[in-house]
Amino acid sequence: MKTLLNLFLLFFIITPASAQENDTLPGSWLISARSHFGFVIAHRSSVTHLQQKHVQGFEIELAKPLNGDDDWQQPYGLPLYSIAYQYFDLGAKSELGGGHAIIPRVIYPLNRSHWLRTSISAGVGIGYIEKIFDRYENYKNTAIGSHINAVVSFSYITRIKLNSTMQAQAGISFTHFSNGTIHPPNLGINIPTLNAGFSCYIGKPLIRTIYKPAPVKKSWFNKICLGVGIKGLETDLGINYYGISTLNYARVKIISPKSRLSLGIDGSYDRTLINKLATYENNPVSSSAAYRMGVNFGYELSAGRITMLMRNGFYIINQYKESGIYYIKIGTEYALSPKLLAGFYLKTHYGKADYFEYAIGYKFH
Repeated sequence: MKTLLNLFLLFFIITPASAQENDTLPGSWLISARSHFGFVIAHRSSVTHLQQKHVQGFEIELAKPLNGDDDWQQPYGLPLYSIAYQYFDLGAKSELGGGHAIIPRVIYPLNRSHWLRTSISAGVGIGYIEKIFDRYENYKNTAIGSHINAVVSFSYITRIKLNSTMQAQAGISFTHFSNGTIHPPNLGINIPTLNAGFSCYIGKPLIRTIYKPAPVKKSWFNKICLGVGIKGLETDLGINYYGISTLNYARVKIISPKSRLSLGIDGSYDRTLINKLATYENNPVSSSAAYRMGVNFGYELSAGRITMLMRNGFYIINQYKESGIYYIKIGTEYALSPKLLAGFYLKTHYGKADYFEYAIGYKFH
């Protein structure tokens, strides 16, 4: 997942804005239908037995092209907002069953060719896995412990014009199901797929405004966020749930209309670490074991009120060594106002989800 996200972000760093010209679409909405074919990644030896058959599925997506009225839309080549429904037969009928997902997305065009258009999309949504871990009835499902999960989706799509409104399309996608360790186990389900299908413009033609916005000021700002999360810990008597508190500070540099770089420090209070250390050392441990602190650097992709980010961090205070010193935090932030933001993040250690974080933040200079 980390590698795919890095490739996704790289496109935006190296892809220049398109040439300035007017663009008229044959409809104000774009509806797409795709079939998918892929597999479940065995990212741990403990989930290899879930690779029984290839994944097959389908997707329906409804997209709304933006008209180019706001400055932030121009460097992205006038993106689209969409919502998609996906269904996957996960290839392990008894252990996993099927997977369903509803995913809001932003679609970023990479060119404006008259007959061929390519794009990259990213989205975060909600998913449902039909069959989950049960220590008595489905103990072979070592991947996921809850029906309801968060879903992260990335895709690259090529569309070829067939007539004034119809397009054939093909691409590659990556879909990730995870519950953020709210209900163990949570190794996650990772699905790369090839897809193909058709799309059609509907509604009235849409004339989109294309212009060159004023240069962005390459300035600095500060950001501080308070967050909370929930984490489940499996015991012999069942699953115990614990709250998590976080505090994050970042110094952010605007380097282009799309891109920002950040340096920061973050801390968390996670009581599951006390229990894990006590079990591992077979002795009671101090409550200070729940505290972690790290330094991080990251990249942010700004699209109007929405910001997608990835931060790479290293612990400087951490008594629980089993997860290593390196962590990744990926997430989405939404600007409630010029100074206030709401954030949703996933923290991982070497590809394994640790917890989801819900935050409120404040920006200042």
